[in-house]
Amino acid sequence: MSDPRNVVLARLGDRCISLLDALHCHKLGRCSDFLQAAIESAVVEETAAREGIVATTHEVEATATEFCRRNGVRSSVGRRAWLEGQGLTEADLRRAVRHEVLTAKVKDFVTAGQVEIFFAERKADFDYAVLSHIVVDDPSLSELIRRQADNREADFRMLAIRHNTDPATAESAGFLGPVVRSQLDPALQQAVFAAAPGQVVGPIRTPLGWHVVKVWSVSNASLEGETRETVADIVFDAWLAKECAAAELLLDPDREISRF
Repeated sequence: MSDPRNVVLARLGDRCISLLDALHCHKLGRCSDFLQAAIESAVVEETAAREGIVATTHEVEATATEFCRRNGVRSSVGRRAWLEGQGLTEADLRRAVRHEVLTAKVKDFVTAGQVEIFFAERKADFDYAVLSHIVVDDPSLSELIRRQADNREADFRMLAIRHNTDPATAESAGFLGPVVRSQLDPALQQAVFAAAPGQVVGPIRTPLGWHVVKVWSVSNASLEGETRETVADIVFDAWLAKECAAAELLLDPDREISRF
């Protein structure tokens, strides 16, 4: 059997992505498609090397300690036992943590100045509303629910408990919480974001069924906190996908290179 270090699965520029690289990603559980994860790692490594971005020893150790703490591990003995239980070595942990640190730094580099541009062009997509809904299959029933919900004495929560067929909100009595405009079905967006706080809209049909929606509040997005991080993720993911698309997949599993 060929040495996994010498079995090349893909090329990204001058970098060869080996079977061993993919197996490392699989072992660390980073992605179900571990070849894709290996390609993404190569993109991050190439960008970091080109731009002089490094993960220092201190950063790697601090991040490893925090990672272990999040998993309830607070001592060196416990760390070794936990790693062994996961089928990992200290080297595996440091490899994963180094990748995490490098990825965060590359993300900051790639998204610098781009987050504001992206948000300005699509600001309305990040407006959000706090919603509850009732979804049913029968349009006549949805009309009846709407009329009942319009009654100021009606309890929308009780109507949802009685009628809502959406399994995702069954336990919350139809409460969806804050929903970003872009997450809503297009059929719902206009009605929801034109509504006044406390208003009921619908029935509106989507592939899920007929919706009657209680709009608790509507807010305009601002580029701070969670919204900034979400936009940064979108910008970075789009960049990463574009860079990964440049990788050449090699379908011949027996092709080897001598420099490993």
